[in-house]
Parts: sequence; structure tokens; C-alpha cells
Amino acid sequence: MSFAHYMKDKRFFCLLYGAIMLFVTVIMLVSDSAGYSVGNVVYVNVVCFILSKSTGMGLYLAKQLALKLGHDLSIQSEEGNMTKVTIHFPIIRNYGEWYSRK
Repeated sequence: MSFAHYMKDKRFFCLLYGAIMLFVTVIMLVSDSAGYSVGNVVYVNVVCFILSKSTGMGLYLAKQLALKLGHDLSIQSEEGNMTKVTIHFPIIRNYGEWYSRK
């Protein structure tokens, strides 16, 4: 089962979909911003990494929050074209049992 939602506002669009694969559900966010160069993608997980007028905290905080919640976050980028951020959620069959173990 999957769902898709498309939203476009000026220079940002967001493609959300949930796809149940073997053991993972994902949400993918795609931005048509300038994107990061191949060498800079590894630095977006570093606090206060700044390329433009931003604070450098957004992707860093997103990655830290995802890890804290037991998820993962991957980033793919094409310089001058787009940035794609994917949040990977593990499928948990019994959330009550999982939550009580934390």
C-alpha cells in the first residue's frame, strides 16, 4: 500500500510517499533547490554547516531526531538540481510492546 501527496509552492515541492518494502517504511522529501555538491553532502550532518543564508541546523537536527527515534535519514543531492531526503522507519508489529522496552 502506498500514498502520494504533491505540494508545490514557488521554489519548493515536496513529494511524500509511503512504501512498505521488506521491513521499512519511508517518507521522501524532494526539494528543487540548488542542491549540495558531492563533497558537501557528507557535511550536512555536521552542526552549523552553512552554504548560504541558512543556519546550518535543519538537516543536522532532522538526522539527530530521526536517530533518537530509532529511524534513519539519508540524503542524496545533485548540485544545481535537487536534494532528496529520505526518512527510513522500521516496521514494528506491536508498538505497545516496543514502547514499553524503551
